[in-house]
Amino acid sequence: MQAATLKPYQALSEGYRRNLSGDYAEAAAFFETLQQRTSGMEGEDINPREYLINRALQKSNLGEFAEADDLFEQAGAIDDSDPIAERLQRNFETMHQLNQGQLGAAIARINAPLKTAVEGEAALTERLEITAPLSSRINGSAQTRNLLAFVDETKLSPAERAEIIDAQALQLLGTAQRLNGESEAARNSFVSAYNRAIAVRDGRVTSITRLRAQTLAELSLLAEATAISGRRGNICATGSTC
Repeated sequence: MQAATLKPYQALSEGYRRNLSGDYAEAAAFFETLQQRTSGMEGEDINPREYLINRALQKSNLGEFAEADDLFEQAGAIDDSDPIAERLQRNFETMHQLNQGQLGAAIARINAPLKTAVEGEAALTERLEITAPLSSRINGSAQTRNLLAFVDETKLSPAERAEIIDAQALQLLGTAQRLNGESEAARNSFVSAYNRAIAVRDGRVTSITRLRAQTLAELSLLAEATAISGRRGNICATGSTC
């Protein structure tokens, strides 16, 4: 009932919350219901591609890999030129590969070049250019008409959201590299991911808490593995059995 009655952006948030809590079947139902009820609708809060890739990820989390493949393929066929959706699909497909233990495929997917760049504040500050998204945002409400107030404290801008998603991509790359035995490359990816995430609004974005925690946990695993390897090396140096 929530998925069917909440406003689309609220229902989307509830679906994400269920994913984060591990309720994958319930999250999949949220995204599917949301996709069905918004079919044919338009608006800035309606993104069919985002609903599809979220459904695909939940299917993957449940081990239903073939169905996840089909949903990702459907999402990829949507040519919406949306840089956020493109980045999310890259990350979710990488998670899908990790769920299946396909480390090489995960690394290749996360490194695949993006087709759509993020247009936003940089266009105005670097080229003195007002793009269509900026124009819409400036004229949208009294709060956003002030050209100097591009940071809405309650909502991330597209550029900020893209930066966080890219930071998550680096964290996923590091995970694949760590599992693949590439410890030094993984460490560099995790450090870069953490630095990029906290650079957005000086780390005051509550939604990156999980990303920061996961990245630090991954770095801890690497440090522990290095320490264990070092202790074994010291024992071997004494002539004892390793």
